Amino acid sequence: TGALPRCAAGLSGSAQPSVLAPDAEWRTLEGLRFILWHLKYILCGGDADAFAYVMQWFGFDFQVRLKPGVMLQFVSEEGIGKSAIFGRNRSGPGIVMRICGRYYQWADDIESLLGKFNGHSMDRLFCVMEEAGTYRKGHKDHNKMKSMITEGIMTVELKHINATTKNDHRAFAMLTNNRDSLKITDGARRFLCLEGNDELSQKAVDENRCDADTRHEYMAKLDRVKN
Repeated sequence: TGALPRCAAGLSGSAQPSVLAPDAEWRTLEGLRFILWHLKYILCGGDADAFAYVMQWFGFDFQVRLKPGVMLQFVSEEGIGKSAIFGRNRSGPGIVMRICGRYYQWADDIESLLGKFNGHSMDRLFCVMEEAGTYRKGHKDHNKMKSMITEGIMTVELKHINATTKNDHRAFAMLTNNRDSLKITDGARRFLCLEGNDELSQKAVDENRCDADTRHEYMAKLDRVKN
C-alpha cells in the first residue's frame, strides 16, 4: 500500500532486458519511476531482494529518523550514478542531499568521522562516505565503525571545550570503487554490500561494451530527473 510501494511494484521483473537494449524500460520512465529503476537495475545490480531491502531501509530512515543499524555500501566502477542519488555530481546536489539539507553529512575520510574534534558530526541525520574506505583505514577502524553504525550516542569533542555526549541518529551509506574497503567478517549484521551494474559506466564505453551516445543519453536523463 502507499504511493512508493505501488510505484516500485510497477518496475519490470526478471524479464528486464539489458539496460543497453533499445527497448530498455528506463527510456519510457520519468520522475520517481525512473529514479527507482536506477536504484534497482543500476545501483542494486538488478537484484530484487537487495532493492526491496534498500526501499525498507530508506522508509525506516526517512519516516522514523532513527539509525537503521545497517550501512549501505555501493560498490561499482566509477560513473554509474551513485553520487546523483547519495552525493553531489557536476550538475548539483544528489537526491538525498536535497532531502536532508543541513542535516546531511559528507565525508571522504573515515578518520574525520572517528577521530577527535568531530563537532561537524553533531545534529546530522544522514552521512555519506564517498571513497572513504581505503584498505588500511577501513580495516584499522573496523570496530569503531561498527559502533558508529549502531550506537545512538556519540561523544563530541570541540577544540578547547570539554567532551560531551549527544544523540546520534545518522544513517550511513558508503560509495566506493574498492571491493576491499571494509573488513566484513562471517556473521556481520551491520553492512549491506551492493554491487552495481557497470554497463553504462565510462569503463564500459572505453571497453566498447557501451556506446558513448547511450551513456550520455542515460546520464543526461538522470541529471535532469534528479534536479
